[in-house]
Formats: sequence, C-alpha cells, structure tokens
Amino acid sequence: MEQAKRRPGRPPVERRRIPMAMRITPKLRDQLVARAEAKGRSITQEMELLLEQALSTEEMLGGKDIFAILMIIGRAMRETGTTAGFSSTFTLEGANRWLLNPYAYDQAVKAAAAVLEAMRPPGNIEMPKGMSGVMGSFDLSALAARLGEGFANAALGSVAGEEISAAGVEWAKSVVSRLPPEAIEAIRSNRQRNRS
Repeated sequence: MEQAKRRPGRPPVERRRIPMAMRITPKLRDQLVARAEAKGRSITQEMELLLEQALSTEEMLGGKDIFAILMIIGRAMRETGTTAGFSSTFTLEGANRWLLNPYAYDQAVKAAAAVLEAMRPPGNIEMPKGMSGVMGSFDLSALAARLGEGFANAALGSVAGEEISAAGVEWAKSVVSRLPPEAIEAIRSNRQRNRS
C-alpha cells in the first residue's frame, strides 16, 4: 500500500484546547454558573478545574484503596454527624455545622473508628524486626509503636500552618480551603494543649 503523501506547509500544531460538547441539567448549570461567578472564572474554566480535581483526587489521596476507605468513612461520618447535630439542636444549621458540635463530632469519630475496626486484617500486631532497639538518639521500638501518630502529627501540623514541608504546605492549602475556620483553630488549640 502506498503511504499518503504529506502536503507541503507548516507541520501540524497540537491544539491547546479541544472543544467538547456536553449536556447537563439546568440545576447543574446553575451551580456551575454560581461557582464560576463567585471565583471570577468562566463556566468553561470552572468545569475544566472541577474535572482536573476529580481526576487527581484519587491520586492525591494515595490511590484507590485509600480513596474507597475514605468514601466509606466520609459517608458514615456525614450521616452520623448531621443526625447527631440535628438531634442535639433541632435545627438545620446544627445538622450542617455538626463539625463544630462536640457531641456530633464525637459520634462521627466513633463512626469512623467503627469503619476502620471493621476493616482490620486478622492476625497479631507485630513490630517490624528492623524497628527494635536504639539507633543514635532514636528509640526505634517507640518510633514503630507510634508511627501512625507521627504521620498524623505531620499532616495536622501542615493544616495548622506549621511549615512541615513544601509538599505538606501545598497539600494543606487544599484541605484548609474546605474546612471551617473554627475547625482549623481547634486543631491549633489541641496541638498547643498537647505540647504543654
């Protein structure tokens, strides 16, 4: 078979943007318009940003396993928190702001713990063989026993505004933008109290 001859002229240029037709509901369009106007973007820019965020969320959270676990925990916490928030205030605001209600928050934490406990793998908890003894000034056994707390502390430090690492600061910006200021302040206060 003879190959097709290229026409002389400029080489093909890769387009920066590719048009894409899409049908959406009027309600979704209204939500997109409101978001775009609030952020000073066009609807197209807002849709593109939301699609990019959706595609990167699983990767940002550490893969599909973590994403799935967080979806279960999130649903359990939201349903528990909103129900407990409403039942303790009998208001819609109490349901929506359950994160700031001590009782509702405590119940949501218990819901998250119940999910994680239900997924616990069978078997005995054994410290890794290489994580025992002392290395320099580090007690490796104590480090291994509190490894999760250490990583949680680093993540919370980033959210609290303590510059743990450049990557932590960038990640924290995304988290902080989604939490009410009172929740960030609670993290800071609790961290200060634990240091005392």
